[in-house]
Amino acid sequence: MSATDTVTKQRSTTGNTQDGQQSSTLRPYKRSPALTNSTWYKGMLHSQMAGTGDNNGAFDFVISKIRRGTEPPPHVHSREDEFF
Repeated sequence: MSATDTVTKQRSTTGNTQDGQQSSTLRPYKRSPALTNSTWYKGMLHSQMAGTGDNNGAFDFVISKIRRGTEPPPHVHSREDEFF
């Protein structure tokens, strides 16, 4: 595995918040598409670069390899934003 495929994720727990749950301090990390974070779905390869566990539920970031003609049709999400 090359250095660019190495996943480095650092997170430290910083104690309790007012509601009794632990807060965490997010730190930078580097992630590249690899077998460990990629999934084939209907002929498309999706690699998750950032998930909700990486950023306290703020967003998902996915890189997709898609053949022409397999992209999703125009559509609208009522609860989330999306761009291609």
